[in-house]
Amino acid sequence: MKKITFYTASLCILFFLANCSKSAPVKPNPEPENTTYYRVIRVSNLTSEGILNSSTNNEGIFFSLRENKQINPKEAKTTSWDIAFSSLYNSFISGNNGSNSDNFGSGNSAVGGVLLLDKTFDEVVNVPTGEFQTIKNVYGTDESGDFGEGLGWYLYDSSGSIKGNGAADKKHLAYPLKNRTVIIKTANGDIAKLRILSVYKDQLQESQWNADSQKTYLTFDYVLVPKGTPTFEIKNYL
Repeated sequence: MKKITFYTASLCILFFLANCSKSAPVKPNPEPENTTYYRVIRVSNLTSEGILNSSTNNEGIFFSLRENKQINPKEAKTTSWDIAFSSLYNSFISGNNGSNSDNFGSGNSAVGGVLLLDKTFDEVVNVPTGEFQTIKNVYGTDESGDFGEGLGWYLYDSSGSIKGNGAADKKHLAYPLKNRTVIIKTANGDIAKLRILSVYKDQLQESQWNADSQKTYLTFDYVLVPKGTPTFEIKNYL
């Protein structure tokens, strides 16, 4: 009788422990290791000068949002970059997409692109579902300024009469538009929103810009989230 009681008790204990193990709380998935996710990153004075030991701007500026670093234009055919600034004074934007023959990354495995929204940076909370453009130099001058065709991220004031009241030192200036947000699908499919603040070295205020301002030195903010994320969430753990 005692043996049966001991055996039964042992089974009960084993059953209890097994159920406790099954009902233990599941640990949440760890946050992505990429520390560029879920935060506002400021990039200041990004330029093509020096990276090729040349003062010319025709090579373009290539940048990795995933690694927060500039990429040498010689790597344009690789998947190492996510956004490029090129053409006229490096003021036109491109994404990295290998499937489009009219793309700097043509032939690689990149799946990126760009989309320009008529919204401020803070207004863009949800990741948009619009079609990303994959041709190079797709967005630049806006139709509200000189030589603009359609939606662009900056207003170009050739004569200085649009923004500068006709002053001689306000001619040929570029003004990033506050109600424009660039959405970038990175080379690996992550998504970022980006606002360009200035194209002039060490000058963020519109009142500072004049004919003597050094260009093109791009200063911009961006938020990067993993592919499949529905919103541009800013998390406090970073």
